Amino acid sequence: MKIACLQWDIKGYEQYRDNFAIVRTLAEKTINYQPDLMVLPEMWATDFTNPQECARLKDEILDFLKALAKDMSLYVLGGSVAEKKFNRIANTAPLVDPKGELLARYSKIHLFKGMDEDRDFSAGYEVATVPTLIGKIGIAICY
Repeated sequence: MKIACLQWDIKGYEQYRDNFAIVRTLAEKTINYQPDLMVLPEMWATDFTNPQECARLKDEILDFLKALAKDMSLYVLGGSVAEKKFNRIANTAPLVDPKGELLARYSKIHLFKGMDEDRDFSAGYEVATVPTLIGKIGIAICY
């Protein structure tokens, strides 16, 4: 299995479309390596500022990830995205298959108190392991 891990200086949520463009550019640079899975960083589209606003972008971010996975014919683990859950915001990692279908979501269980993540986000409560054509994928977020 070949995994492409993308990393860059993430721009704030007001510039989330710039992050989309950066991901596309970096993803295209990996195509010659023929990755099976592409992994994006935590809160890659918006950073951690203003989780309420970031959560409003969830559908647009997921649509971007689905298109990326389909266009490149690979699995995409979308780092994490702020999503409204149980009247709070969860830090959730989506996994998308090469057909552009959402396979799974994992909401971060162990929030980082040193950065007040527990103030802004609600913790998830279950682990996510997903059988795929490239093997079983376990999803985790940072800490």
